[in-house]
Amino acid sequence: MTSLADTFLTHWHGQIRVAPNLLLGVHVSRIQKVLAFIEQEPQAAKAKAEIERIFKTPNWLLVPILFQEFVQTVGEAQFWMMATERGVRLQRIPEQSGKTPDFRLDGVSGLAPCFEVKTLSVIDGVYNLEEMNEGSYEAQLSLNKQLEEGRQIAMALHEAAPHGDMKDGKYFTEIIRNLIDKAENNIKPGQYADAPTCLVLNLILIDGYYNGSASLRPVAFGYPEDWQVRSGAYWNLAFGRPGHLMFGIVEFEGKPSVEGTLDRLGILHEHPEIQALLLIVHSLNGEPVFYGLKRQSDDDKWLDQYRTMGEAFFALTGENWNDDGDTMGWRLTEHGKG
Repeated sequence: MTSLADTFLTHWHGQIRVAPNLLLGVHVSRIQKVLAFIEQEPQAAKAKAEIERIFKTPNWLLVPILFQEFVQTVGEAQFWMMATERGVRLQRIPEQSGKTPDFRLDGVSGLAPCFEVKTLSVIDGVYNLEEMNEGSYEAQLSLNKQLEEGRQIAMALHEAAPHGDMKDGKYFTEIIRNLIDKAENNIKPGQYADAPTCLVLNLILIDGYYNGSASLRPVAFGYPEDWQVRSGAYWNLAFGRPGHLMFGIVEFEGKPSVEGTLDRLGILHEHPEIQALLLIVHSLNGEPVFYGLKRQSDDDKWLDQYRTMGEAFFALTGENWNDDGDTMGWRLTEHGKG
């Protein structure tokens, strides 16, 4: 019987000849690894059934709603797999009529901390995915035509914009606004009330724009030049406030770097019932990693009543975490710097 990972690869190769999906181009081997985990994990029967259902539709990779469902299922399982690899044992919480999180810590007596996993889609969701498919299809037609005309080298341009069109040069402002809005739209009232719960955001479709952990700082210094600064997208996702200055990359030294001000409230300010934020970040040239954000005011609570939550958080993130006081800022750097 063909494995899920091999079936996915067959479907992927079939799509490449029609309309290559740029959003998945760097994730194929990562997705295969997750699919292998789903098949060997007894508690992942529901995820396996979901994947098998999607695979029954021909060219499902070109059907935006099925593609989105696939990525969401893989994104949840990827968190489970990565946590297991780091020694954090999780138990899948069966779906109920009420609003329950996805996982709880396994082997914890009493009130076990929980994790709610969301895989954020691109801005405008299915509509934007459809537009990207159209653009990819047109680019492939252009390549085929050039080759048929006898050209030895064929070239075509295709743009994938998971955060949509940037307005008035406000690149970082738009990224941060989109991250907050996407996260906010996935938070259901009452889902975090019964146990200390961490919100996990898998960014497989909407990150990769910068490498390094400096985005966990309020302001990231020294990229791409030592004199440049930019707003930390992940820190502002958690702790941004209306009126915060937004800094973006400028074209040349001496040009103002302030894009404007933020008009959103960060997730951990807006939702005190969420204990912490975990991000699964997918760099373009490395394995996925966990980044974490927590409130500085919760330190004593994590040492006492929510100790197991803190232990799991630090086991997952290592040194890739920060708080609203920028406590870890001195250790967070751009990739290859520090």
